[in-house]
Amino acid sequence: MCKKIRNKNMIIIIKILLWLIFMTMSIGGIFSLFFDLTFSYAPLILMTSGFFITLFSSENKKSFMVILLLIIFGVFIENIGVIYGIPFGSYVYSDYLGIKLLHTPVAIGFAWVMLTILASSFVNHNISLKNLFLGAFILTSFDLIIDPVSVNVMGAWEWESSGIYYGIPLSNFIGWFLTSILAMIILLTFKPKISYFGNLPGIIILTFFWIISITEGMIIPSILGLILIVYFVIKNIRSLFKKIF
Repeated sequence: MCKKIRNKNMIIIIKILLWLIFMTMSIGGIFSLFFDLTFSYAPLILMTSGFFITLFSSENKKSFMVILLLIIFGVFIENIGVIYGIPFGSYVYSDYLGIKLLHTPVAIGFAWVMLTILASSFVNHNISLKNLFLGAFILTSFDLIIDPVSVNVMGAWEWESSGIYYGIPLSNFIGWFLTSILAMIILLTFKPKISYFGNLPGIIILTFFWIISITEGMIIPSILGLILIVYFVIKNIRSLFKKIF
């Protein structure tokens, strides 16, 4: 009994530490833009700590395994993209996002998990063509916000040929939509149980990139980010009120 209590207390302490790191990187990374501070590792630490918050938010072993499956899927599909130029187009990752598994930073797998779980919160969790396509559309919308900042501001990866959307080729977003359908199939099929806090890292990371897009004068990501974030907040306030009343 005492051992269980100690383990539970340890998990609580770890969660608190992760949230402290996560919020420090979120706030510090944004403030560095305004005060010319060096915070180059903020996105990497943000993705890593955010992922572990999501992992600790899984409520059973099946949910834990689904999260790991999404990481494997994300890293695998990105490696296919880097090596063969399919389905996104030809690009290469820099060392900005840290340790790589073959040609892809592990942090990209973390991002796939958080953003897929966040996208699923916008749709009904029953698997259907409508939910799959809507979830994939929302995931692709996230990419429209994150990629311009990642490429043009952070230099996290580089495209072989420039495209029409802030230097990013259209093939990237077509590829994202198609692979997002597969990610949503995984999530909606296995239906992992993630606590409310499991969605927060994804929306905070999206907000992080959205604020940077505003400071950089990127109009489309700025408008799109505002729409998605406001919708998420309103939707969750409604859900919270329904639970209370």
